Amino acid sequence: MWDIIKVNANSPSSILGFLTEGYEPFAVTTDRYDEATIWMKKEVTNVKQERISKEVPSRTQRRKTDSTAKVSSGA
Repeated sequence: MWDIIKVNANSPSSILGFLTEGYEPFAVTTDRYDEATIWMKKEVTNVKQERISKEVPSRTQRRKTDSTAKVSSGA
């Protein structure tokens, strides 16, 4: 997993700070006003990912609710 940040290219102290923290630049973008942004990434380890479970109705239940919704909305 990656931790991705963006840094204003006109801020050398911020860039240096993130480089010393282990971030590495991987992209540079500019906007229409020629302000450059440096995108930096750092690999994150030992991060516990939470798995979010969500109940999803079966296909037949969804069809029943969809058809009843259409009928009730037309009435």
